[in-house]
Amino acid sequence: TEFKPGTDENAQHTALDKIIADSRAHGLRFLTDQDARPPGSPNPYTHLWDSGTNAVDELNRVLDVRARAMQRFGEAAIREGEPMALLEDVLVPIYMYDRYQVEAATKVIGGYDYTYALRGDGQTPTTPVPAAEQRRALAAVLKTIAPETLAIPDALAAIIPPHPEGFPRTRESFPTNTFGFDPIAAAQASAQEIIERLLDPTRAERLRQQKDFTLNEMLDQLIKATWQSNAVGENLAAVQRATADVALSELIRLASDEHASSGVRAMAMLKLHELRALAAQSLNSAATPQEKSHLLSAILQIRNLEEGTGQNPALKPRAPIEVPPGAPIGMTDNANDLTNDFSLPQAR
Repeated sequence: TEFKPGTDENAQHTALDKIIADSRAHGLRFLTDQDARPPGSPNPYTHLWDSGTNAVDELNRVLDVRARAMQRFGEAAIREGEPMALLEDVLVPIYMYDRYQVEAATKVIGGYDYTYALRGDGQTPTTPVPAAEQRRALAAVLKTIAPETLAIPDALAAIIPPHPEGFPRTRESFPTNTFGFDPIAAAQASAQEIIERLLDPTRAERLRQQKDFTLNEMLDQLIKATWQSNAVGENLAAVQRATADVALSELIRLASDEHASSGVRAMAMLKLHELRALAAQSLNSAATPQEKSHLLSAILQIRNLEEGTGQNPALKPRAPIEVPPGAPIGMTDNANDLTNDFSLPQAR
């Protein structure tokens, strides 16, 4: 604020202190991009694009909205006469509708509230997020990578052909391991972004130092959600294998990350050792070639890491999947980028 000329300096300080105190009394606080943007930032209230008053409750609500939109999604999502391939462009923001709220909920895990406290100003510098709320956040985040959440119905995938001339794929398109729309790669991309955030080395170290909700518990829950979900049906099973592969790759990366603490790397190695034993135990009872090859690949990748047996490309985790960037929202690179001209699914 501005003061009248000649106002005493002490009076100005008192008035400014009152403005700040009144703001804090109304629940307002000041934190910056350095607190909001890093994937491992711990403050549960500092995000760029989230909504709602509680990150976990809002993620559960957003997942419900996403599920309803996915159920209604079909050819009516584009205009009459437009290429059917553009359904993929419209699907991206709906399929990944939860991405910003996932970011908010993930910060609850291993999170603590903090302020730019000054000596003598009465603020509490740091307050850990209660363990029960961290567990609630993890449960909500793991729902976002469940096969039932990420699976795209065969009937929908069947009506999305490759992009025609004049309508190129863009950086906002799903990644693909095929020529055209790839529903498994879409699931992997979504899981990649989420699991990367969960396994951020700084978050992992905070969890390792906690006592009531630990890194060991979080990693056990992640492995259970990705490797032991017992998906029923080939479509769901294929998605489960895809997300399990992402979890394995990110665990190997964490165990090998020179920026992670020695304690975090050691815990990641322990979980990989346990996962190798689990995969070996399941290999003999695997019912399909897809399942057997998936388990064998995991065993060999983990053994390669543990034993350092060479540089066989087949035994290396795949490179991180390129995820559609999403933000900055509303921006476009060129006139051919149609990814920001989205139509929401129409009710029938």
